[in-house]
Amino acid sequence: MIHTGRIQDLVILRHTSAGLILGDAENEEVLLPNTARPTDDTLGSTLRVFIYRDRDDRQFATTRLPKVQAGEFARLRVQSTTAAGAWVDMGTETELFVPEEEQKKPLDEGRWYVMRLAVDERRDQLFGSTRIDEFLDNTDLTVQHGDKVDLLVFGRSDLGFSVIVNNIHQGLVHAEDVFKPVSVGDRLTGYVKQVRPDNKLDITFQAIGYRQFND
Repeated sequence: MIHTGRIQDLVILRHTSAGLILGDAENEEVLLPNTARPTDDTLGSTLRVFIYRDRDDRQFATTRLPKVQAGEFARLRVQSTTAAGAWVDMGTETELFVPEEEQKKPLDEGRWYVMRLAVDERRDQLFGSTRIDEFLDNTDLTVQHGDKVDLLVFGRSDLGFSVIVNNIHQGLVHAEDVFKPVSVGDRLTGYVKQVRPDNKLDITFQAIGYRQFND
């Protein structure tokens, strides 16, 4: 199927005055407008494209690949704000809308925020959300003590840095375990230092068993 918010490999089926008609193995089709038309548009060739909907809910493809796909988190810059929400640059022709109700705190124009690219299933429309905690779940952990994990830093407090673990779970790097400059939005590698009884995760930037020596 052709999924809004995802990068997919689609085949060029035919040329039209508006652009290229692309299709998948299930005979679904989508338009790649002339504004994003590649140099090589040979019929039958495959293009890697991102699927999105414009502000009028029309589905399109683009060869400009985004900084984030549906279900993922990324640090994005706010382009403009309105009373209804904010518009964010995600690297494609159309900006991502972050509704006011999906903002944990009001977003400011020109600033960068960690957010999730989500899909409104009812409208099949993309939206952004900075309510990171609501998308993370530690109920059934997929990691254990000592595991190497991918991290995205999304918050900072007196305790340390809140991190997204493997795009699924929430963890904390305690302040006393930070030995290098770290900023919100950084993508880092870490290790599970401890799994607490309530399934909260303590994360460290150093492999378990490694000791840091100072001169």
